[in-house]
Amino acid sequence: MEVGKRIKELRKQKKWSQEELAERAGISQSALSAIERGAKQPTVETLNSICNALNISLADFFSAEKSELPPALIELINVASKMPENKLKLISDFIKGLSDD
Repeated sequence: MEVGKRIKELRKQKKWSQEELAERAGISQSALSAIERGAKQPTVETLNSICNALNISLADFFSAEKSELPPALIELINVASKMPENKLKLISDFIKGLSDD
């Protein structure tokens, strides 16, 4: 799933401009534009702010790909969305350390 395209799709469903969504999410319009174009990936915190503005959960955000996301990953996303950035970094580093890649 391309996160930026999903955000744009949800924004257009609400008939909102980038400016309106950016204001509701507490981010700049230029940052939202970069995210929608795929030039920038949002942090979990930013994505959570965008989802809150759109009045959806992170799980709902990823529901278009639900068949591809295991339930454990959806649960992890929901838990992580409530964590501060420093804890997310620790978890990310831990998961990368477990990876076989």
